[in-house]
Amino acid sequence: MNFFKRIFISYTFTISVSVWLIMFLLFCLVTISLKYIPLQKTDAVIVLTGGKDHRIQAGVKLLELKWADRLFISGVNQDVKVQDILGSKEQDLYNLIHLGYMAQNTHTNALEINQWTQDHNVKSIILVTSFYHMPRSLLEMKGIKSNIKIIPHSIFPKDFNESTEWLHTKYAWHLFIEYHKFIATFVKNLIKG
Repeated sequence: MNFFKRIFISYTFTISVSVWLIMFLLFCLVTISLKYIPLQKTDAVIVLTGGKDHRIQAGVKLLELKWADRLFISGVNQDVKVQDILGSKEQDLYNLIHLGYMAQNTHTNALEINQWTQDHNVKSIILVTSFYHMPRSLLEMKGIKSNIKIIPHSIFPKDFNESTEWLHTKYAWHLFIEYHKFIATFVKNLIKG
């Protein structure tokens, strides 16, 4: 291999890694900045299941605080019923909560949400999911050409620190994985047009 070819490969590799790192840091900053989007009253609260960060409890709380008139939980296990989620809470809430059993992943969450919003004439939603999962969830909703207005409500763990300390925790790993899933979803949407 001649000298110029080695230089070209070395520069190409360095530039590629630099672009990847810059884009990852931008992804992290955007993901964390979603925390500061103010809530607005909407037609429905939508919760994506998964994770261990109290997404469903957050969705129920938003419903109780009247940020929306109903709650839809997407990707629920077939054995789960509204009573299992609410427990002994007010009976008035039971009729305001709808469960979706179809979704198995983020893409099918988007499809299930789109269908439910159409069936119930919902034009605006508060979308509840983990902070690291929010960018891809929004991208999946955009990818299915959903016309509903979405207010993101990211769930951050109580011990999440907004300083750079999170770079040395499991949250950095979650963001690292989600970054690559986000890129894959972006490319998929680009190919689909």
